[in-house]
Amino acid sequence: MTVGNPCTRAAVAASRTVPIVMALGGVDPIAAGLSASLARPGGNVTGLTAVDAHLGGKKVELLTRAAPDLTRLAVLWNATVVDKALELGQARAAARVLGVAVQSLPVRESATSTGPSTPRSGRGRNGLLALEEGLTSSQRPGSWSSRPRTGCRRCTPPASGWTAAA
Repeated sequence: MTVGNPCTRAAVAASRTVPIVMALGGVDPIAAGLSASLARPGGNVTGLTAVDAHLGGKKVELLTRAAPDLTRLAVLWNATVVDKALELGQARAAARVLGVAVQSLPVRESATSTGPSTPRSGRGRNGLLALEEGLTSSQRPGSWSSRPRTGCRRCTPPASGWTAAA
C-alpha cells in the first residue's frame, strides 16, 4: 500500500508485477501515468484517489455567488502536484469569464510563520481559494499569527474550510 504519488511511483519502479494499492494518491493516476483508466487501471496499480482538478472553476463560481463584488482572487496551490496546476488552470479560466483577476500563490514547502501573502489590497473585494491537499492544508491561517499581516480589510471568507483572513 502506498500513500501519495512519490511513494506509488517508487513502488511501480520497484516492481511491475507485485500488486500496489494506492491510498488517496491526491493526483490523477491517469495523468501521472500510473493507470490506464479509473474503470480499468491495468498494470499493477489500483486503489483510491482524490481527483478534483475539474472543480477549480466551480470553486471560483461558488465564491462569486457568495461574494458578487469579488474582484481579485488569490489561489494558494502546491506547485509540485500536477493536478493542482490543472485545477489552477480551471480556476483561472472561470475567473476570466467572471471578470475576476487571479493572483497565483504557488507553494513548494512550508511557508514562514506569516504564511503566504493574500491578494493585493485596493478597491473591490479580495478572496482566497486554497486548492486543497496536504501542503496547502498545513498552511491554513489558523496556524499563522492570530491575524495575518495582509493589509486586506475587505477579504471574502476563503473556500475550502479556511477561516476568514480579514
